[in-house]
Amino acid sequence: MRVNRAFRERMIGLHSGLDRILSALLALLMAGALLNVLWQIVSRYGLGDPSPWTDELARYLLVWFGILGAAAALGRNAHLAVDILPRDLPARLEAPLRVGCDLLVGIFAGSVLVFGGSRLVKMSFDLGQSSPAMGIPMGFVYGVIPLAGLVMLGFSVHSLVLHAREDGGSGDA
Repeated sequence: MRVNRAFRERMIGLHSGLDRILSALLALLMAGALLNVLWQIVSRYGLGDPSPWTDELARYLLVWFGILGAAAALGRNAHLAVDILPRDLPARLEAPLRVGCDLLVGIFAGSVLVFGGSRLVKMSFDLGQSSPAMGIPMGFVYGVIPLAGLVMLGFSVHSLVLHAREDGGSGDA
């Protein structure tokens, strides 16, 4: 059906656009970490006066990179998966298993990462928590949790919609 094909192409376009933005952000984080570590080496060994904030920044960039990297892996279906169950199930149960996994990931992303992460960010701002060396509000550091949760939720909904169109629709004609 022509509508299904156009819808699928729009969904794939949204998915690839989000993936490109996420990839660019991950590249920026990695470049920032590289520059930070280079400055750490220069200030410690070249200048003899190590910067007090570089270790903390490296830690926070690694946290952001790891959590957003998990979201990117989900979007590319490159995350760690146990495939014992899908191999042993009949083919007719493959689609319900995919939908169930997408639902579980979406529920986790929405409840734990978006909702819980947003509460953590709000609480850290309300309490005035700041990082020891750089003095930045910890809410900015924790902000990656709901951000990654929104991305994961978007990828899960995208996958669910495509599965529903493929499995319950009339196909592309």
